[in-house]
Amino acid sequence: MKKLLGVLDLSYLYAFLGEATLALTLLFYVLLARQLGPEQYEVFASAAALGAILSLLISLGFPDLLTREVALDPEAGARSTIHFLSVECVGALVVLLLLFPITRLLGVTGLDVAIFYLVILAEVSRSIVLTLRSLLKGMGQFRAEMVVVSIERFFVVALALTVLFLTQSLFWVILTFMLARVLHLLGFLSYLNQRFRLWAPLNMARSLGAFKMALPLALSGVLWIVFYQADILMLKGIAPAGEAGFYSASYRIMEIFSALYRVVFYVSFTRLSQSFGDNAQQMARQVYRTTLLLTVGILPVVLLASVFQIPLVNLIYGETYAPSVRSLSILLPSIAVIIFGELARYILIAMKRDRYLPPLLVGAVLLNVAANLVLIPRWGGAGAAIATLVSEAALTLVCLQVLIKLGYQRIGWTISAITLLGLGIVALPSLLLNSLVSVWIGGLGILGVGAIAFLLRPQHFLKASSQHI
Repeated sequence: MKKLLGVLDLSYLYAFLGEATLALTLLFYVLLARQLGPEQYEVFASAAALGAILSLLISLGFPDLLTREVALDPEAGARSTIHFLSVECVGALVVLLLLFPITRLLGVTGLDVAIFYLVILAEVSRSIVLTLRSLLKGMGQFRAEMVVVSIERFFVVALALTVLFLTQSLFWVILTFMLARVLHLLGFLSYLNQRFRLWAPLNMARSLGAFKMALPLALSGVLWIVFYQADILMLKGIAPAGEAGFYSASYRIMEIFSALYRVVFYVSFTRLSQSFGDNAQQMARQVYRTTLLLTVGILPVVLLASVFQIPLVNLIYGETYAPSVRSLSILLPSIAVIIFGELARYILIAMKRDRYLPPLLVGAVLLNVAANLVLIPRWGGAGAAIATLVSEAALTLVCLQVLIKLGYQRIGWTISAITLLGLGIVALPSLLLNSLVSVWIGGLGILGVGAIAFLLRPQHFLKASSQHI
């Protein structure tokens, strides 16, 4: 515990408080699902999944890129903002032009088309806000970033829920949701413009340069969001009616706990980028701190959630969504793999090795889609969750192998071992719940915890790191 406290600072607390406001967004999704029922909620879930995919054509990896550039050089990085935003605006126009044929292809008709457009417009606003928030992250101003995100979520959710209870209409709720996000964006942009020098002479060459710089991250981001959101869209297309809604509900619960590891990366990515510009040993220590936080701070919480997954579904969504437990029992253990895959990818980005990511993600997406085509017709949402776990595990281990081949053997092999041990421990409650293992097998979890503790010793993790980083 003393070692864990030693890696913490107030930046992590501010990041945690900001992400804690995701509870408001979850509350909105839960009340929307309860008030409107699985069929209408499925329309929103499908639009949100499509919006998440198309939003990557807008942000194009600029949030991570801006964080890295500002962390390395705050003044020059801030002046890149205008060029990033100009490219994002072009991307938004392309997305809006593509949306109508996409809705026709998906068989969306009537008022549902308008709902899809409103959700996409809300995503446009959200994408730009994420880029602007990255300016604050890169400068290490996590308290200011926490205030901004808290205001946004309180404002948006309060207005949308008010309209939900007054109208019981999905259309008016999503219209309010979109307008609230746009208003917040305008206010946030005005605030930043007063504090920082965001503007530089705008010309085609610099904007194209920004696009080329962001292209590897853009491709990675598009593939990454497809990797996750394709499940819901494929469920809607080839699974029985309502299955996408149940899977979406379990995915939203998974996102609650995903927010915990995102808190760690919000701060650690800035630290990794800064330490890469300093010296090799400093970066090795930052990788160790991040691994320690993920293992000791996140995995026990996910394990606890796995133990109480049935009460979680009943408490949040009600007994109507009881079928969501089938997919949730698989999605929760997958977090044990996802967190270390994210760590490997952030290390590569901080070291400006992001060109390795697109081909790796192409393989993961193809594996995920192929597995979905095989598993969804047989097991529905549970099949989609299995596909996510398998493809995520493959991606994580391959990313860690890339680090090993780049010369980071000790770190790569150690994190690989922690990943597999963590998955086994977190999966035990789900295996017991589905009667796939005997109770006495749970004793192996104690051995797994001991093995992880051994791997996390600084003298083991950091041994010979200075030779490779």
